[in-house]
Amino acid sequence: MNILESKVYKIIELVINIIILNGLWLLCSIPIITIGPATHAMYQVLLHYVENKETSVARPYFSYFKKSFKSSLFVGLVLSFLAFALIVNFMVIAGTENVLFLTGFSLLGLLLFAMMTFVFPIQITHHVKRMTLFRNALFYALGFLPYSVLNLCIVAGVAVLFFIHPATIFVSCCIGAYFVLLSCRRAFMGVEDRKKAEQGHLAAIRRS
Repeated sequence: MNILESKVYKIIELVINIIILNGLWLLCSIPIITIGPATHAMYQVLLHYVENKETSVARPYFSYFKKSFKSSLFVGLVLSFLAFALIVNFMVIAGTENVLFLTGFSLLGLLLFAMMTFVFPIQITHHVKRMTLFRNALFYALGFLPYSVLNLCIVAGVAVLFFIHPATIFVSCCIGAYFVLLSCRRAFMGVEDRKKAEQGHLAAIRRS
């Protein structure tokens, strides 16, 4: 068997590409304000792997980074501000004795963080306008709670790995994004299945 076609070679190639992609994401995220385009481009390249398409890494990454710069820059800034605001507010109220208020704010924060995990997967697959993007992300976060919880666990796992072994940041971000994308696509397919079921039901009613 040709080594280029062997599973072992493909696994090694995938690991190397993940390291390269993770490195490109870190490099392009250094200015902070460009984290939106950097993340959008990373998800676009990961989508190729999810769909089992043959692809390189660097060239398509920078192509997606350039094409989506304006739209994803705004999205990235909004998400960064939202995450910063949630963290700061939680730190401020963490010492409150009002358990009910703290619990409510914590649940709201988790919902918003779950919403954020859906934003870029929606942006690369649905190609909707900005306000529709955030509205759809909130819809998926609320309507598909199991996937929202799964996404939060993935993000939390990446964060824990970083605090235990900081060097994992060079691979864990990309791997985490890959599994978040898989999770989100499951939710997207759930919506498509519902639409098909509704269309089939309507068609059956019309025939009767």
